[in-house]
Amino acid sequence: KVQGEPITDKAWFWGRREIKNSNSVIIDNSDYASKCAVVDLERADTGTFSFRAENAHGSAEVSIEVNVMVPPQKPKGPMRIENVNADSCEASWNRPEDDGGSPILYYIVEKVQGNGESWMPCGRASVPQQEVVIKGLTQDKEYRLRVIAVNAMGESEPLLCVDSFITENPFQTPGAPGQP
Repeated sequence: KVQGEPITDKAWFWGRREIKNSNSVIIDNSDYASKCAVVDLERADTGTFSFRAENAHGSAEVSIEVNVMVPPQKPKGPMRIENVNADSCEASWNRPEDDGGSPILYYIVEKVQGNGESWMPCGRASVPQQEVVIKGLTQDKEYRLRVIAVNAMGESEPLLCVDSFITENPFQTPGAPGQP
């Protein structure tokens, strides 16, 4: 709603750049009102949106900070696999560079055997934790892992572990005794 006599000139801004009608912006001005609708916002559109009304007697401006929220970026690599044994391992990773404008809630770790494509959840880490112990693996099998970050807007793309690994028992069957 805009008040002023004579009727004001009206303008919308994103940062310092004036916004005009386009395929993604609809500005509806009347004598005493203005409405701006922006469709298909992206994370990069986060910022300050402002409205300015101006006439011969002066001007007035109002601003609002807009945080465009989307699913987070994938966790930052490398994904590390450590302490591999016959039925478990430890996996760790780094936070995504961008949380999508909404805090990361948790991480999902998934596994697949060999070159398979049927990923199955095998671990979950609550924030701020960025590591998980994976249990229930089968000895002498090859596995690949990936991790997904989750916020209120959805799931990230997965961060794939670069290398696969084979579970193995860290202890060997004893050999035959030697000659005295």
